[in-house]
Amino acid sequence: MLNLVHGSFNGGAIVGALSAGAMLAAGWKPPGVLAAVASLAGVMLVATLCVTYPRLGTQTITDIPGATLRLMIGSKPLRVLSSPMMGGLAFSLLSSAMMAGRLANIGIVRRFGLKASFYVSGMGLLCSSILLLVSRGLAPAILALGLMGVSVASVLPTVLTAGAAFAPKQTGAISGGVLAAFYVGLMVTSPTVGVLADTFSLNVAFLVVGLSGLGISWLARKAT
Repeated sequence: MLNLVHGSFNGGAIVGALSAGAMLAAGWKPPGVLAAVASLAGVMLVATLCVTYPRLGTQTITDIPGATLRLMIGSKPLRVLSSPMMGGLAFSLLSSAMMAGRLANIGIVRRFGLKASFYVSGMGLLCSSILLLVSRGLAPAILALGLMGVSVASVLPTVLTAGAAFAPKQTGAISGGVLAAFYVGLMVTSPTVGVLADTFSLNVAFLVVGLSGLGISWLARKAT
């Protein structure tokens, strides 16, 4: 179900990006495009308020903050584990790592160039997928997830920077094409990871990330 939700989200992002480009090409001003997007967000908010979500199963954890801390440091195993808590923890870790990766990428690009940034991202994704493949404990998985977030975060900004340097007078067209390819990739990989995880295991499914890291490293040779 989550793969379907994320795939639908990515499809909407593609339609939105293409629609915004078409509106700008038709003569719309950027404030008008933003106003249209904001109106759609308002409709989505109202629709969300009218939706009744199913209740989650009742789970008893007397001290959720303490349980989270024990889970992260591994000092005391938990008999009952809350899936929403784990999902929030994992997403928070990944988002924090992505923020750190993008900030660190500024110095990498400035000091070593675009190629170095691509190589660092590619090798980081490969190493994180291998670590996820072989890990059997929580601590290595958390480390691998953090490394994955740091590595993947800088790819899109670096690609857009390289595209702007390659065709400085066509940055809009390049950005639209890159973002469309980005979301198509997300649409493809989301169900792919889900099928591999159901068929084999989530560890094996993350090999897709490693393959993308190899692809990034190979394409880095073309970077200017």
